[in-house]
Amino acid sequence: MRLTRMCRPFLTCVAVIAVAGCATRQPALRKPVALVSARPVWRIDIGDVIRTRVYREPELTGEAQVTESGSAFFAGLGKVNVSGLTLDSLQADVQARYAKLVVDPAVDVQFSRELMVYGQVRNPGPVVVDQATTVLGVLAKSGGSVGSGREPLIYLVKRDGRNFVLPREARLSSVDISRGDAIYVQDEDFFIRNQGIMGSLFQVAQVATMIFGAISLLTR
Repeated sequence: MRLTRMCRPFLTCVAVIAVAGCATRQPALRKPVALVSARPVWRIDIGDVIRTRVYREPELTGEAQVTESGSAFFAGLGKVNVSGLTLDSLQADVQARYAKLVVDPAVDVQFSRELMVYGQVRNPGPVVVDQATTVLGVLAKSGGSVGSGREPLIYLVKRDGRNFVLPREARLSSVDISRGDAIYVQDEDFFIRNQGIMGSLFQVAQVATMIFGAISLLTR
């Protein structure tokens, strides 16, 4: 009986370790993965910067920011309502408008926007991205991740509070990212990084529990 009472504190510690080991063997809780489209899904929004180039017509080349009213100024065209247009729609619209001023115009239209990047990055803050920027690209623009040195988890944080995991190779423009959304970079959880160690501890705890359980039965 005395041996059993002496073993009880140790058995309690072993049980705690065993429970912790079981917890670490469960699948890590992950946010849902963001839906990635095969084509760009971004639409022109307030604050976006539109760059227009009309080949052989340098006076018509320039850039403008989309105003609160959803319009942008184009050289030779004046204010044009662009809010809600996709890049393809904007390209076609601007091309048609310049065709009334220039014979057979060759027009290229691109746009960029600012995204807030925060979390475990070297340079948190706003980053300018365009339709070609990938998830890893925006991480590089923020100076890279800090922390364990392992690949970080990268989340899209919607302005309504929802979080989604961003696939690393995806282009940002293929994901629904709107004004007010942000990107959060997080180092992997300690237990995820040390799953192997905690799994070994769990196995040791299982063996110890069996041994001391047998001792307890023998000393009754």
